Amino acid sequence: AWWGGERAPAPWDVVLPDGVDLLVLDDAPLVLAGRVALHGRLLFDDDPPARVAWQGDTRTAHLDAQLRAAELARVFDEGRAHGR
Repeated sequence: AWWGGERAPAPWDVVLPDGVDLLVLDDAPLVLAGRVALHGRLLFDDDPPARVAWQGDTRTAHLDAQLRAAELARVFDEGRAHGR
């Protein structure tokens, strides 16, 4: 994964070993970036403080969004059960 800050290179400009995919996280949707922040495997880290900050912020936002989605689903299902 890459979170390059100001200008991430085009994916085809980055040389990667076979079997490694590149995901640009700068503009990735929260649902995808959150999964990477929670479950991704770190292969290289050239800026640990920036990674830790990004990972913490993204995990928090992702988990908060999951809680909101679960609550909305519960309210929706409850409304349907009562014919609303």
